[in-house]
Amino acid sequence: MMLATGRKWRALGHWCAYLEQQHPLFDAEAAPALTADNERLLRQAWQSIYSTAFALDGIRALYEDWYRFDPSRSQRSLHVRSFLLSFGAETSLYDHSTRLVSLMGRNSDAVKFIDALQDEIIPQNSFSRFREQLQGSQDRARIMAGTQYLHWLEHGLRVRDEAQGWNCERLWNELEIRLASIEQQGVLLNTFTQASGDYLVALRPRLNKVAKAQAIIKAFSHLDKPYDFYFDFATDHALVCTELLWRSYRPAQGKKGLDIDLVEIAGRHTLPANEIARLFVTEYNQPDRQLDFVLFYDADEEKGSSFESTEQEFIKSVERLKWSFLQQ
Repeated sequence: MMLATGRKWRALGHWCAYLEQQHPLFDAEAAPALTADNERLLRQAWQSIYSTAFALDGIRALYEDWYRFDPSRSQRSLHVRSFLLSFGAETSLYDHSTRLVSLMGRNSDAVKFIDALQDEIIPQNSFSRFREQLQGSQDRARIMAGTQYLHWLEHGLRVRDEAQGWNCERLWNELEIRLASIEQQGVLLNTFTQASGDYLVALRPRLNKVAKAQAIIKAFSHLDKPYDFYFDFATDHALVCTELLWRSYRPAQGKKGLDIDLVEIAGRHTLPANEIARLFVTEYNQPDRQLDFVLFYDADEEKGSSFESTEQEFIKSVERLKWSFLQQ
């Protein structure tokens, strides 16, 4: 299983790299209309990508109960092997789906073509489902938790040397390479069409143009920094999404900004996105409020659609359960 998992990781990587080399097809400035050869290439690539991703997700699910094996006793090797297989499949899916979503976002015709494909391997709307199921906040959370646990296995439980005797060393090494690749996906420049999420709100800072320009310049200073899987706001060598906003708009001498309080979670000061929404609600209609409402897009998971909603509905959404969109 270790070898099979590694082969599937590399197969996904091969197809990602191959598609990334198709420069004319994915020219963000002037993506051409699809030719018959383009369609043949996309069909072949997507059939391989989709079937490989499906198999990897099966491996992830098969070994996701790795925690049931006691790492301190005779089941130590089963615990480590199962974790590496499950988390390895998770990271491969996340890394390659991120690359593919970014690439496909440069040619809307390619996305439409793949979504329209339907055969014994590929269901209809397969790319949209692929993007939604592998690029959500839950996937990010699992990557973060798995990264921390891998660190504990190596430095807390000290099983790295033992892993060589369990035929785990190659998988462990490849997993570290994959995590390094994911971390490089931290602060990036993407178009709005490449964003994804369950809901979307736009809030406008009540600041003058100079203050907004200073915030934008500050944001660009963080470009290409890695993603911070530890959600540590004490340092800025790696960032999470809300930390980029917080640091960019943080007031300083000669720079007006937004006063956004951090919250303490698991002993660390951090900023869940919902706290920004809560700030808007707390200051709502106050003359010195810091944010203005622009728009709110809500979602209906049952219908598989999104729709423009109201300011009042956004205010109520702050109290929703984290996974409420799955229950609508």
